[in-house]
Amino acid sequence: SPLLRLLAADTLGQIRSPAAIGTLTVQLQRPRRNNSYEETMRRRTMIDGLALAGPQAVGALPALSRATEDANVDVRRSACQTIGALGPRAEGALMPLVDRLILDDDPAVKDAAANALARLGAVAIPTLTRLLEGGDADVQGRAAGSLGQMGQLAKSSQPQLRRMLQSTDSNVRLGAAEALLLISRDAGLVASGLLQELSSPDRQIRRRAAELLIQIVELPGDVSNQLETLAG
Repeated sequence: SPLLRLLAADTLGQIRSPAAIGTLTVQLQRPRRNNSYEETMRRRTMIDGLALAGPQAVGALPALSRATEDANVDVRRSACQTIGALGPRAEGALMPLVDRLILDDDPAVKDAAANALARLGAVAIPTLTRLLEGGDADVQGRAAGSLGQMGQLAKSSQPQLRRMLQSTDSNVRLGAAEALLLISRDAGLVASGLLQELSSPDRQIRRRAAELLIQIVELPGDVSNQLETLAG
């Protein structure tokens, strides 16, 4: 039954032995028999079991990478999340994660792929930096977010992020500003631009710019003065 399968997979994942992980991997590698709910849950159950195995699940990386292409959104998302939990050990899944970031049509899968790429660390930085220079605003924003999560480790991407501050897309500019704050912590790079975003006709843009300004511990004097003027 599905419940027994779930309990068995969870138990195998927590045992974490090579044999247990091998069993979960073999089951995940089995081709889909159909697109039924039961088949989807079987695959998700195997992925969840591997997630419980922690770092020892790195041997299942090829199977998890293939699962990122599954027909089901939840399976793809779970596979990305489990790969991300492996951290730098999962560098072999770099391109499958990039494919999900660029090609997937579900925002939750894209988010899971972006978060997983951030957790890969240094190995993902060159590819993510190249994505900053693409023409797709959504991909640029998510790549910037991944780099921002890495903090100072991603400092080599700062020139490209600075160029993004000149984008005609407000979301791209804000994504770059947030990443730069996390990487360099230099408010002078972004504060004036964030102040300008407060005049956007888009309420969401104004709110996001305000939230970023609030995160800046010490605003440059000219920006602080302008905020005081606006408030008055």
